[in-house]
Amino acid sequence: MAKLPLLRGFWRQSGYCKEGSRKGERTLAAEEDLGFELINSFSESQKKKAIFQHKSYYDIVTTNSSEVSPLQPVGIKMKALNDSQQKNLFQLIDEYLAALPVELAKCKNEKLKSEEMNEISFGWAGGTKPGVGHYYRIQENILIELDNSQNNANHIHSVWRDFDGDFGRDLIREHYQSSDHHHH
Repeated sequence: MAKLPLLRGFWRQSGYCKEGSRKGERTLAAEEDLGFELINSFSESQKKKAIFQHKSYYDIVTTNSSEVSPLQPVGIKMKALNDSQQKNLFQLIDEYLAALPVELAKCKNEKLKSEEMNEISFGWAGGTKPGVGHYYRIQENILIELDNSQNNANHIHSVWRDFDGDFGRDLIREHYQSSDHHHH
């Protein structure tokens, strides 16, 4: 198997264009709409697990830090979802994977759908309908965050983080710090 490049975190932001030649356009529409579809498919008892706070964050929790540690797991685990909801959660994850190189996305997708699947959590904060500030987090050995809280829920941020190689960790420096190398 060919060696794949390290998975890097990526950050996207946008809003809903209200005027001009791009009026009516939405960036990250699928990521936001699929999140709403998922949270609103939950039963009341599932929502009680998934919604971990009633007010959205002002921004994504990990901001644009070059390295982050896993956040406190929140929300509902994949294993507590029915088949249709699990399919919807993977459709949402696939939306983020689509931004990665194909081979890397395939590798990450296979890993998520095998050994890590039942430990994936989906957490929600804020409103559960468009126009009200909201935030969601998907986490296992990856972290996906989306928030749309600023500017009356018209300024959206989204980030995919991978705790192994996020945003260009200096792996060579880490290797030298943890290994006994002889310098010539």
